[in-house]
Amino acid sequence: MKRIITSILVFILAFSLVAPLSVSAEKSGDFEYTVEDGKATITGYVGKGGAVTIPSEIDGTPVTAIGAHAFEGRTSVTSLKIPNSVETVDITALKGCDSIESLDVDTETVTMAFSRLPSLREVTIGEHVKTIGVSAFEVSPSLTTVTVKGPVTEIGSSAFEQCSSLKSFTMPDTVEKMGDSVFYKCTSLASVKLSSSLKEIFDGNFVECTSLKEVEIPDSVTTIKDFAFYNCPALTTVYIPASVTKICELAFGYTPSLKTVNYGGTEEDWEKITVEHGNDGLDGATIEYNKRSGSEEKQIRNSENVTRIVWTVVACLIVVAAIVTAILVWISEKKKKEAKKAQRKTKR
Repeated sequence: MKRIITSILVFILAFSLVAPLSVSAEKSGDFEYTVEDGKATITGYVGKGGAVTIPSEIDGTPVTAIGAHAFEGRTSVTSLKIPNSVETVDITALKGCDSIESLDVDTETVTMAFSRLPSLREVTIGEHVKTIGVSAFEVSPSLTTVTVKGPVTEIGSSAFEQCSSLKSFTMPDTVEKMGDSVFYKCTSLASVKLSSSLKEIFDGNFVECTSLKEVEIPDSVTTIKDFAFYNCPALTTVYIPASVTKICELAFGYTPSLKTVNYGGTEEDWEKITVEHGNDGLDGATIEYNKRSGSEEKQIRNSENVTRIVWTVVACLIVVAAIVTAILVWISEKKKKEAKKAQRKTKR
């Protein structure tokens, strides 16, 4: 019995000596933080607010996390920049930060810690971001601008759901997968450029995008899934590539303004596509066959423009060369005449 008690006391003593070495509470400038295993976690913010930048390191220790409730209720913070050193942001870290208007995030994965910020207007996705996660910016009603700089490969389900002020979105061509309902009820979304690496347009991706007028499906896509463009009443024109083999249930359901489907293949190819029920929008549209995508048309126009510019430059050079030649000939003839006059004067 004594041996057991002694062992317990030794263990407690050893733990009390070691524990302070692994975790410690600190403060540096505007931040409170803890250090564990040589990594710092921001646990609190005590600054005046305004534009806040999370440091990549504090007192020589790399900052790798923003902990639970770290900025909770800090309504004085108007913008936040998070460096690539940060690996995780707790889901409650920004709870109640109702005045944040701008975010610059460079974490490898952007999580739902940034969702439901009522004043958020502008988001910059940094160069090291690979995943925009599930519900990342969900229900951010003031969000108007999203700039993606990094090689993002995946956008999670509901990432921009109910971002009702978002007007346009340019998806980098590195994106290979989208989850469900990514732009669900983005009622101001008028234009979207999709990635050329997508294989599927997932379920409900553009449901109730009531301002969306034109869509170009990339040539890489093979399947347009259930409810993809359901209830898009302003949609008038869509490009569907010859690569598409299946249009699922209600993908183009209730799209009463859809007038033109520009299809990349032949009429025979179109007849081979599996079109499930509820796609009444396609039934009322005119199918135009053997159409190029907008990006292809743009490339052709650019090529034609370059050709015209080259020929214009060549023509200008020919004209300039002709003028220079004429001037040189004139100068040469003038010199000859002057030489003859000089000879006549000498003879006299």
